[in-house]
Formats: sequence, structure tokens, C-alpha cells
Amino acid sequence: MKISNRDIKIFFLGFLTLFIIETIYDWDSTVGSIKRGYHDGYNFESDTNSAKAK
Repeated sequence: MKISNRDIKIFFLGFLTLFIIETIYDWDSTVGSIKRGYHDGYNFESDTNSAKAK
């Protein structure tokens, strides 16, 4: 069985479609996760320094 270029394109198109549908369907959770991740990443250095001081 040979995997063609068309098969790969269809696979990634399906993956992208499911990602978009899931993002739209659960929009509130998606936005909350993005904000939480940004906040945690932005304050990573200050959190690390305060943990070392303890």
C-alpha cells in the first residue's frame, strides 16, 4: 500500500478542520487557556526567582 501525496493532504486538511471546529466550539476555554499560558510564561522568571529565595 502506497501513501500518496493526496492522502497526506487529506489527512492534514482533516486535522486542521477538527482543530478549527474544536476551537470554535469551546471558545471560552480556548481563550482562557491562551490567557493563562501567556500569563504563566510572562511571569515565569519572576516565579522562578521567588521560588529560589524561599
